[in-house]
Amino acid sequence: MRIAVSGASGTVGRHVVNAAERRDHEVVRLSRADGVDLTHADTLAGALQGADVVIDACNASTIEEGPAREFFTTVAGNLQREGAQQGVERIVTLSIVGIDDADFGYCRAKVGHERAAASGTVPHTIVRASQLHELPGQLIGLTRHDHQASVFDAESQTVAASSVAEALVDVAERSPGERGSDLAGPEPAANLVDLGRAFIARRGVDLQVQPDTETMSGIPAGGLLPGSDVTVIGPTFADWLDSPDAAALPI
Repeated sequence: MRIAVSGASGTVGRHVVNAAERRDHEVVRLSRADGVDLTHADTLAGALQGADVVIDACNASTIEEGPAREFFTTVAGNLQREGAQQGVERIVTLSIVGIDDADFGYCRAKVGHERAAASGTVPHTIVRASQLHELPGQLIGLTRHDHQASVFDAESQTVAASSVAEALVDVAERSPGERGSDLAGPEPAANLVDLGRAFIARRGVDLQVQPDTETMSGIPAGGLLPGSDVTVIGPTFADWLDSPDAAALPI
């Protein structure tokens, strides 16, 4: 099967590429790093030629609602329109657990992403995943200043990006449906701040991790946790800390 991967150089997308190639699928990488601008339909059309399935694991470069929504809806619309013209059979779109009731701009942008993904004629499946194991470490790398950094003060049942990628390829190999099962890690809810501190402790870095209480303040308590229709996939966060993926995160 020929699988086109939107966001192929991103946190989840690069694992999707690896997972699909290990299963002997032919992979087309859709990212700026690979010369494809997802927001420009003309460059996307050629890349989708002959593709059977698109896995959309793209991410916006900002959490601000307006720019993020514009990016997601443009990409999803392009994938639908150009996919239909090129005979794509189905699109699998990665989204986030808990976005429906979240008063947080990025989450509202992801709702727009889902709606745009469903707006065309190509059959689609939405797969929502919890926050990634990678997120606390990424936030530390982005916010680090001297001996301090901050992480969102929110609870999540985090899951490894590589495991999400395997699940997305599983869905791509099956017939489409409007919603797939939510994806979450095997451990109960944990605060992202605590996970960030565990990440720093494992790396042996002298750094204080402070809670960011503002950015996700519009998300209700437990709002990022999966519901009853959830597929639990490992590894645990503690096991993931010993992985090459954790070691590769810059801080």
